[in-house]
Amino acid sequence: MKTKAIIAEDESILRLFLSMTLSTFGVDIRSEAQSGAEAVDAVRKHNPDVAFLDINMEAKEDGIDACEAIKSEFPETKVYFISAYPERVFQERLSSLDYDGYLEKPVNKEFLKSFLIKNALIA
Repeated sequence: MKTKAIIAEDESILRLFLSMTLSTFGVDIRSEAQSGAEAVDAVRKHNPDVAFLDINMEAKEDGIDACEAIKSEFPETKVYFISAYPERVFQERLSSLDYDGYLEKPVNKEFLKSFLIKNALIA
């Protein structure tokens, strides 16, 4: 059974890259979002197995806000952050947050594939 996912990334080129790359690895992309609020709405609508969230998005609600909302309503949904900043930059905000992993940009295809396999999102 394919892993169902949503992607939240405000940069359209990165969103397209993630969507296309994840799809080539067999991940079923159910929705793409440009903000944290759109990501939460997408999870409510599609009930994915996993959400890939950029932390810094131009909209008021960022990926961390979205993660809090998603995990409170859908604790079984895995949340992975993708950010250009090292995880330690957000340490204070992330310390009390329930999330499943962190990827640093830039992300290439080979690294993404090994990450998906390691986290049992693809075979």
